[in-house]
Amino acid sequence: MATSELTYDELLLEVARLKAEVNNLRRLIFGQKRERFVPIETDEQLSFIQPTTRPKQPKTEQITYTR
Repeated sequence: MATSELTYDELLLEVARLKAEVNNLRRLIFGQKRERFVPIETDEQLSFIQPTTRPKQPKTEQITYTR
C-alpha cells in the first residue's frame, strides 16, 4: 500500500502503535533497573567468620540380629 492510499483511521492506528512502541523502548532504556544480589552460602565456601554453632554429628545406631 502506498501512503496516499491509507485512510485517516489507518494512519491514526499506525501513529498509536508507533507511540506505544516508543514508550516501551523508553521504558526499557530509561526505566528502573533492579539488580539484586542474593548471597547463597554452601559448605564449599570458605568463611572468615567463626561459626556460632557446632556442626551436627550424624546420628548413629547399632543394629544387631541373630540367625
